Amino acid sequence: MPELTLEALILDADLEAVTYFEVSAGRSSRATPAMTPTEDEEIAPSHTLQTAVRDDDKGFRIRIRTEIDVSIGSIVVDVSADYELATISARSIDQAVLQAFVNGVAVMALVPYIRQSVSDITLRVFG
Repeated sequence: MPELTLEALILDADLEAVTYFEVSAGRSSRATPAMTPTEDEEIAPSHTLQTAVRDDDKGFRIRIRTEIDVSIGSIVVDVSADYELATISARSIDQAVLQAFVNGVAVMALVPYIRQSVSDITLRVFG
C-alpha cells in the first residue's frame, strides 16, 4: 500500500464541525470596576493541543485550549475541529503526516474562532 501523503490527507479530509467546549472569562477580585487591560501589558497565551480518532475510524478531532492570564483576569477558549475521512482509515495516518495536517490545516482553521472568541469575551467581561 502506498504511503499516505499530506496532500492525499487534505483531499480526503472534510471539515465536519467546529465545536466549542468552553468560552469563559473571569475578572480578578483585585480588579477595580474602572480597570481595563493595558495596551502595553505582555500577553502570553498558553495553548494545549489534543488529537483523537473517532471510534468508527472514519475521522478525527483536533482540539485547542487557549488560556490567557492578564492583570485584570483570565480567559479560556476551548474549541475543536472535527474532520471526516472519505476513504482513509484515521488510525492508518502516519504521525508525521497528521502533525503536518494539524500545523498547516487544522490550526489555521481554528485560529479565527479562537481570536474572535477571545475578542468577544474580553469585550463583554472586561469592557
